[in-house]
This record gives sequence, structure tokens and C-alpha cells, in this order.
Amino acid sequence: MAALVNKHAVLAIGTAAAIGAVVLYRHLRRSARLFVCGQQTVSLNSELAGFVGMRTVTSVKAAMPPFNRRESMQLYAGTVEFNAPVFGPSILNATMALFDSPEMAALAAELGVRVPQYQLSTFVQKKAAKVKVLVEAARARADCGAGANATAVENLANFVAAFEKLTPASVPDLKSWRTFCDGHCPAGWEEHLHFDHVLTFCFGFEPATAKALRVQKHSETDPKTGRVETKDLENYSVRWLAKALGAYGPEGCLGDVVNLALAMLHAAPPADMSEGAIVFTLSSLKEVLDGPTFSGDGLWIPTHLCHDGESDDTLSWLLLERVRRKLGVEPLRVLAQLPTDARLDGAAAHFVRKGCAVFRDDDSRNAEAALKNLGHL
Repeated sequence: MAALVNKHAVLAIGTAAAIGAVVLYRHLRRSARLFVCGQQTVSLNSELAGFVGMRTVTSVKAAMPPFNRRESMQLYAGTVEFNAPVFGPSILNATMALFDSPEMAALAAELGVRVPQYQLSTFVQKKAAKVKVLVEAARARADCGAGANATAVENLANFVAAFEKLTPASVPDLKSWRTFCDGHCPAGWEEHLHFDHVLTFCFGFEPATAKALRVQKHSETDPKTGRVETKDLENYSVRWLAKALGAYGPEGCLGDVVNLALAMLHAAPPADMSEGAIVFTLSSLKEVLDGPTFSGDGLWIPTHLCHDGESDDTLSWLLLERVRRKLGVEPLRVLAQLPTDARLDGAAAHFVRKGCAVFRDDDSRNAEAALKNLGHL
């Protein structure tokens, strides 16, 4: 009798093991949706293959700004590339709004993700001298001696002078910054920072004069080399004027988060990549995420994320972790691609403690940027 019981027990254990093996196999063979915001290096694709394992990869999307791309590199098979133009305060503010909630703050603290703080860019302030060259060029023009153009020149000069004098204490928050800019530019200035509009809409130059100023040449001699360099004022001055109007914002790049938002709401890069369209996408994602009945319907939600440790990368991790937890689905799988720099060993250990896989990549070139973001770990 004992032998018979043991035989049945063995059969039961064997059957359970077989069922367990089938369940495990099916689990491992589940589909994977992969988002990559790391650097396209020699070893990345083989690492990604091991990262997704036996799962069937149904879709791959990647943030592909120029600095993530390496010459002659091949992307993971089937990758859909996203490369949104991330500029202007409207896009930056709409991006940061995704992380402006108590829930996001608590999750960021749990994961050790540093959410960028708003600050005044002293680097852009130092470039105000280049905008002064534009002011003097305009004052020297015959068509700026009277009328609308003369007023525009003074508007521009007053803005530059006031901008140079700003201190972090004088613009402690976004509301203060908007009040400052509203005092120099008409309502809607945030949407008119492109070269084609900033002089006309924001400061009042007549279109023909603005166009002539943008193509006007400016020459400068390098004091060290004696080399004379000539640029048009659009590139020498106007670009820094546009940056000055966006000089208060979150530190660091937000490109990967913006590309992730686009990837979540679009199967492929949308034809309309205007500032307004991107802001609409970001605002739509926030509205859906913060809604009382969030279901994830209509969103492409990755199961796997590969990032390279910079600020916009860890924000992407934070956003996806929030989405998946709110849905109550399986945890996000994360692969952190980090340089071999020993200064990042603590960050690597932190990622492992949080359940992430870590890939120390000899070919990664972002040690300083990653360290700036992850140094607190």
C-alpha cells in the first residue's frame, strides 16, 4: 500500500511539475513591448536580446536624438524611431506637469529618481551680450529710426537689460518668470519663440525688418587665434534671444520623456511635430493618467525599458512605473545601461536593489551626464 501511495505521490508531483513547467514556459513566452532610450552601442542589441529573453517582442520603439545614434550602428530589429524637437517653455512645462502630483513625488522618492527642479539658466544669461549685438545692429538701420521698429528696438533693449540683472531670488518660481516675460512681451509669447516669429510677435519688429536683421552678417575676431568668424544674426543673436525667453525651466534635457509620451500615444512618429501638437500629446497623457478611471486603453505601454541613466531616462522609468502600478499589471522590466566609470558603482548597486538589470557598457559616453543625475545615489 505504501508503495502504491508513493507511486501516486510521485505521479502527482510529476504532473504538478509538468503543469508548472508549462505555466512557466507560457509566462516566459508572453509578448514584450520594448522602449529604448539608451545609447546605440556595439553591445546593446545582444544585451537587449538577453534582456527580453524568451518573450516574443511584438513592438520596439526608441528615442533617437542624434547623440544616441552611432555611426554604422543597426537598431534592434523592427525599431520605430522617435525624435521629437524638444524646445520652448511650453513643451518643457507640459512635460514637467506629468510629474506634478503627490503620487509621483512619493514614487520618485521610493525609486530614488531625482525630478529636475526649475532654475534660471545663468549660462543663457551670459549669452545676453550676443543679443546686444542684435540691438545695436537694429539701431544702426535706417528703417528702425522711427515708428514701430524704433519701439521694437527699445522693447528688445529693455528686455535684454532686465534679463541680465535677474537673480534666482527674483524668479523663484514659474509664475514669477511668466510675470517677468509678460512685462516685456504680449500674451502668447511662449508659442512664438521660433526664428520666424520671435522678433515680430514678441517685440514688434515689422516682418521685412525682422527678416533683414536675421540674415545680416556679423563678424568677430577670436582674441586667441586671430581668426575672423562670420555668422548671420539669426544664428549669432536671435537663437539666444529665443533661449533667453525660455531661460527659466527644469535643468537638463527632457527629450526621452517627450519621445516616450509620443510613443505611448502614436504607433509611429506623427506627421505634426509642431510645438502645439507635442504639448497637446503631453497634456493628453497627463489627463488620461490622472483620470479617475484610468484603464490604459489606447496607450502603448512598454513591458521592458532600457535607459542610460540620464535625467530624462530615469524620468521615463518613473513615468512607466507609475502607469503600470496604477493598472496593477506585472512589474516593468528595466535594463540600466551605464558606463564602466567606477563613480557610478553606487548607482548600479541602487538599480539592482530596485530590481533592475544593469549593463556596464564599455562604449557608453555619458558618464558625466549620468553622474550628474545619479550622484545622489
